[in-house]
Parts: sequence; C-alpha cells; structure tokens
Amino acid sequence: MNGGACTSCYTGYYLSGTNCRPLSNPYCSTYTAGVVCVNCYAGYYIEDDNLCVPQIKNCQTYNMTGGACLSCYAGYGLQNGNCTLLASIDPWCSIWNGLTCVSCYSGYYISLSTGKCTPANQQCVTYNMTGGACLSCRLSYILQNGNCLSILSINPWCTAYNTTSCTGCYPRYYLDTLNNNYCTLANPYCLSFNLIGGACNLCQWGHTLVNNTCK
Repeated sequence: MNGGACTSCYTGYYLSGTNCRPLSNPYCSTYTAGVVCVNCYAGYYIEDDNLCVPQIKNCQTYNMTGGACLSCYAGYGLQNGNCTLLASIDPWCSIWNGLTCVSCYSGYYISLSTGKCTPANQQCVTYNMTGGACLSCRLSYILQNGNCLSILSINPWCTAYNTTSCTGCYPRYYLDTLNNNYCTLANPYCLSFNLIGGACNLCQWGHTLVNNTCK
C-alpha cells in the first residue's frame, strides 16, 4: 500500500526489487530466497546451476542433486551411470543379478568364457547350465567328454548302444573292449567267435585255434 511497491508474487514469478519477474526454471517445485531452486518436480533433478533438468531415461531412483542414477526399472541394468536395456546385453538371459546373467532360457547355457547365454548342443537332452557340458543325449547319440556324438560317425558297424558306448555289432564284427567297444572285423578264418573281445571259438578247415585265434 505504501506507494504500490510489490512485496510478493504469484507462483511462477519472483520478486526483483519491487517488480515480479517470471522464473526461468519451470520444473522447479520449491524455491528459497525466491529464486534458488531446492527441489524439482518428479522426473527432474537439480543441476549445478540450480536448474531442473530431466532425469536419466528408465532410472527409477536417483540423486536429486547431480542426477546420478541409483537404480533402474525392471528390464534395465545400471551401467556407467545409465540404465541399459538388459535384453541388448544378452537377449537369452532369463534371470539377472545386476548386469550378470545367472540363468538362461531353455536351450541355452551360460558360457564360462563370455558369461553370456549360448545355444546348447542340440543333441543334448540334459546339460550343465553353466559351461554347457552334455549330461545325456538323444537317441542314436552317445556321450563322450561332455559332447553328444553320432554313434555312426564314430562306430559305423554298431547296431545297438546305450548312452555311452556301443553294445552290439553287425555280423562278422565284435565289440573291441580294448578300443572303447568299437566294432572290429573278426578274424576271417573264425567260424565262430566271441561277440565281446573277438576270441575265436572254432576255425575253418585247414586252420588251427591257437591262443583264441585261427592260424
């Protein structure tokens, strides 16, 4: 009333001398001394110059002063101060611990060298979820050193097998127990022989049985 000098202003303006001037910080929710921002609206933080600027995208919690991201929304991981889409790091990971994959989707395992989900051997029925070593194989494959190998590729004369080795051979072949049950051609002069080990039991005419072989 004393000469009409302004003593307070409406929201969005500050008192400069005796005049009301618009604030230059539209995202500030709380001011002190009329012009210094001390708190921003949701989704903004205070920068060094006391201006409210947008927070880091997909950041769930952050430092209200300086804007450092503290945690990210689901599906994102905190990496170098930013929220990174986890699927862009490893699309086949199903469970994360921070930025580290701890479990993969079915058909994948965590590689010991890269830490990422890698396709498992398609011939494995079961496998180690870390490292990918096969534990059991599909039909017509056998387990050797953590891999599933086609029985015909390593033992072409095999007719029956279990999960780890050959158990039966074609006629005129025997299981060589000294060679991982490989099917080996029997002595051609044997009339009959042991199907495991190949020891001759009876020889053709003109040959003599000596030390389980025909001579």
